[in-house]
Amino acid sequence: MTENTLVTLLILSGIGHIIMSICTLAVPQLLEWKKHFAPLPPLLRQVFWTYSWYIKGVNVSFGILSLIGAHELAGNSFLAACINIFIVVYWSGRIGVDFFYFETSTLKGIAKLADRALMVLIFLFVIVHGLAFIHNMGWI
Repeated sequence: MTENTLVTLLILSGIGHIIMSICTLAVPQLLEWKKHFAPLPPLLRQVFWTYSWYIKGVNVSFGILSLIGAHELAGNSFLAACINIFIVVYWSGRIGVDFFYFETSTLKGIAKLADRALMVLIFLFVIVHGLAFIHNMGWI
C-alpha cells in the first residue's frame, strides 16, 4: 500500500468520523432519551449527558485529527503509531460492546438501519487505522 493511498483512506476516515458525529446527534430523539431518563435523579441524567458529550468530543477529535493530520498519521513516527492504535482499540471496544453487551433487538426501522450503518463505519475505522498502524511500524 502506498503512503498516498493510506493518506486518502485516513482523510476518508476523518470525514466518516465527522459525519458519524453529526448523525449521532439524532440518537437522543431516536431512542427517546428524555422520556426514558425522566425518572432518573438529576445527577444521573447530568452524568449521562456529560459522558455522551465527552464521547462525541473524542469522536469529532478523531475526525479532525484524521482529516487534517492524515499525512502525519501515515508517517513512521512513534506518536502516529500510538494515535492509530488508540483509535483501533477505542473502536474495537465499541464493536465488542455492540456485539456482546448492547441489547439491540428492540431497534426498529431507521434506528436499526442506523445501528447497522454505524457498525460498518466503525469496522472501516478499525481497518483504516489498523493499516496505518501497521504502516507506522514498518510492517507494510
